Amino acid sequence: LFCYLRQRKDRGGPYQYSRDKMNARWPTPATTVEEVFQNLPEAGQIFIARHTDCVGCRLTRFCTLEEVTAIYQINLQALLDDLQHAQAPPSEIERKEA
Repeated sequence: LFCYLRQRKDRGGPYQYSRDKMNARWPTPATTVEEVFQNLPEAGQIFIARHTDCVGCRLTRFCTLEEVTAIYQINLQALLDDLQHAQAPPSEIERKEA
């Protein structure tokens, strides 16, 4: 299963955001898988755990998280929560679990 290729008209390109410019709600459903991997290298483990073929796929620069969740029939909000949890500093994670 692959995400379909299409012209990205909704933003300036795959490298528009940098990690320090991201707000607390990053990633969004419109974030590409490539942006996630560039800014959050440990995200590969999350995609593998959800049984997607995104790690190593050549189409990651075109696929959004919303498209991936539709193709693999996984919960979008749960994936976003896992990615947001993965980018939190360890001290914040410990506070949430306590």
